[in-house]
Amino acid sequence: KRVMEFTGDAADAFWLNGNNDDAAVQKLVEMLPKSSLCIASLRPMQPDGAEIEQGRKCRTYGCSSVVVEEACVGDSEDIEYSQFLVNGLTSKASSEFKFSGLTGSTNGHFGGVQANNQVKWKRVQQ
Repeated sequence: KRVMEFTGDAADAFWLNGNNDDAAVQKLVEMLPKSSLCIASLRPMQPDGAEIEQGRKCRTYGCSSVVVEEACVGDSEDIEYSQFLVNGLTSKASSEFKFSGLTGSTNGHFGGVQANNQVKWKRVQQ
């Protein structure tokens, strides 16, 4: 409320740290005007792909969008990681039950990203 008063109700876009505690993020989003644009920033390449779950939660709290900071840094993993993010953040499929009916080469049984939720990104291991 104080931000809105200070800006004469002109503040209509908010950038928040989506890596905070879920309850804190939810409370922050609930305090924002419903008509505002809320963008949550997330850390990349978290253990067990936690940025996907965090991004989905931010969306349910009312964030309009998420940005995964430093997702693309110019290395050999940029494309694969970007695909992982886009698929994970935009998929309507259950995050708990992943049944696709696709062949092993497509759904990851032969070593693709979806073969294991515990993806080991080279960038993180360095």
